[in-house]
Amino acid sequence: DDLAEPGFDPATDSWLVFDGDQRLVGYGWAMANGDSDEVQVDVMAIDGDAAEWLLDRATERAVEMGQARGADSVTLHKGIYRADDGMRARLEARGFAPVTTFQRMRIDHTGPVPTPEPPPGITIREATDDATRHDAYEIHAASFAEHFGYVRRTYDEWIERRTARTHF
Repeated sequence: DDLAEPGFDPATDSWLVFDGDQRLVGYGWAMANGDSDEVQVDVMAIDGDAAEWLLDRATERAVEMGQARGADSVTLHKGIYRADDGMRARLEARGFAPVTTFQRMRIDHTGPVPTPEPPPGITIREATDDATRHDAYEIHAASFAEHFGYVRRTYDEWIERRTARTHF
C-alpha cells in the first residue's frame, strides 16, 4: 500500500540495499505528508552500514521534498519499535528525539468471531455513492484533526489514497 500512495515515486523515494552476495539487507523510503513540512521516513536493515546509508538517502530526499514544496525546514518522522535499541541509537546520534508513543493492542481469538449486530436505529452499508463518501471524509477529518502528524487533505486526495489501497 505504501508503494501505491499517491505522490510516491518508487524510483526517487525508495531504496533497496543488497550485500555482495546480492541478498537484500535493507530498504528505505521517504514520503511527504500532504503539503505540510513533514516527511515520513522508514528504514529497515539487518546491517548497520546499510541502515546508515539508507538514513542518509531518506534524509536527503526528505529535504528535497520539503524544498520542492517551498518549506524553509523539514520535520522528519521515523517510527521505531520500543526494543529496537540499534535504530534508536542511530536516530539519536542524528538528532532525532521521541515525540509520541503509540500502543498497539491485540486480542487472540480461539475461533471465528461472529459479526456483531448494529445497534437499533443504525444501518450499515457500503459508501458507494459520492455523497456518503464525502460524509465519511468529513467524519475522518474531524476525528483525526488533533491526532499526531495528521494533515488534512482535500477530498480528492483522501479518496485517491483510499482507492489506491489493496483492501479498498
